[in-house]
Amino acid sequence: MFMRNSNPYFNSRVDCEVRNIVRGLGVACNDYLIMEPYSIGDAYHTLCLLSQFRRNYPNPGGKLYFVCNQRAVPLTHMFEGVDHVVAFNGAPNEFMLESIVNRHNLNVGEPIVTAPDMYANGWLAQLSAKGLISPLHGKKLILGLDLDAPVVHGVVPSIDREKAAHFAREHGVIFGKSLIIFNHANTINSLPNEVFSDVVDLFGGNVFTDTGWGKVLPLSGTVPLNIPLDLVVPLSEIAGYVLALRSGITDILSSAKIKLMSLYPRSIEIKFSQDVPVEDSALSFRYMTLNKLGLSPKCHEIPIFLENSDDDYIVRQKISDIIKTVCI
Repeated sequence: MFMRNSNPYFNSRVDCEVRNIVRGLGVACNDYLIMEPYSIGDAYHTLCLLSQFRRNYPNPGGKLYFVCNQRAVPLTHMFEGVDHVVAFNGAPNEFMLESIVNRHNLNVGEPIVTAPDMYANGWLAQLSAKGLISPLHGKKLILGLDLDAPVVHGVVPSIDREKAAHFAREHGVIFGKSLIIFNHANTINSLPNEVFSDVVDLFGGNVFTDTGWGKVLPLSGTVPLNIPLDLVVPLSEIAGYVLALRSGITDILSSAKIKLMSLYPRSIEIKFSQDVPVEDSALSFRYMTLNKLGLSPKCHEIPIFLENSDDDYIVRQKISDIIKTVCI
């Protein structure tokens, strides 16, 4: 393990819980157990590194267990090298996860937690927030990989492409002439619907709103969709164009051959900020463009940076100006 906190916990209850997890999953002494407690974007980052991790740390005859948030489970189908997937809610178990961080190395049979903010008293995550290293670099350090270790993107299974094609026909998503809007994220508040007022008229093709299974209302003049996570990439490739808040969806779409217009937030869009001013949290997103992360082999991302001084009218103008450049 690259870094540990300076004051390790010694809590027999935590030890018991960790042992119960390992025992309950059937993890053998020559198996790897990777735990990703956070969002779908974090899960995608970790999954992109597991192929190289297994090359660097082979465990002949052993398996790799991947423990992640329930919502991230469908992403694992895109990646080879994950033998077993287990859904786990990391939020109420953060103390236990931090305790795991303080005890183990890159050993088989022991949990490996891939959350940079749990290492070195949070400094590993702070380096990322200041743009000194990328979140991917933080995970590479945790996994014992070189900073230039390759990122291996997921591959959409053929069955999901078939499902996406059927979904597109059913809802009127026309190949290369449609725009999907994702105006929701776990860490960022949705933008007011008014800032998207010009999009439908300017784009020239069919425009859709992913409602996030009820998280947001569909934008006026758009067709509402509830897109399953495993269809986000193939359906977006059919559409050709995506306008999205900077979220885990952005990371997932890094492997898609599309034009992606990503909205990077103002301070007022930040839902919560861990021990740092919201202004710093908003600024940290500027260091997370797909190009800076090294995550865009196919995707053409067009970042739209929103400034704290921007009112909703200016945000609307920025969105409209970008839509004019991609209109069909």
